[in-house]
Amino acid sequence: MKKLLNKPWFVAALAAIALFLVGHSVWPWLHASTPAGDEAAAPEPDAATAPEARPSIEAVLQSISIQGTLRDPFAPRRAVANETAAAEPAAALPDLVETVTLAALWTQHGETLALINGQILQAGDAIGRLRIESASDDGVWVRHWKGRDFIALGATFRLVTPAAHAGSTSSL
Repeated sequence: MKKLLNKPWFVAALAAIALFLVGHSVWPWLHASTPAGDEAAAPEPDAATAPEARPSIEAVLQSISIQGTLRDPFAPRRAVANETAAAEPAAALPDLVETVTLAALWTQHGETLALINGQILQAGDAIGRLRIESASDDGVWVRHWKGRDFIALGATFRLVTPAAHAGSTSSL
């Protein structure tokens, strides 16, 4: 193919074929409005009848039927759904699950900082029901209602608090 593209007669033939195909695809659009012999017989629309012949945009939009009901994603949520959830018994409440991921550790001005769930934290800070007890170059120690756990750099820690126990525990 490379050798053929270096020959001028082959390139000219490809160009002629391309022009023919483009002209063939455009040609019906140029003469699609009126047939060749009926140009004089076609009536021209006058200004008084033109609006009646074409429906307005509003009429076209109203004629489109949409099946089913669609919810507006930007509408505020109804409070009715929250009231029904609160009316259910407390035993049906799900467990509280907190997941934290230690993404980065670095030392700055003598303090070790940690990037946990996109937040920069240091020893003593709390994230949810977890409190950072200490931070080192290897990971962080966190304290929670069950005790203490070590989260290594790049690891994810998941704390599951049963719903019955969630009301009695307070943030550490």
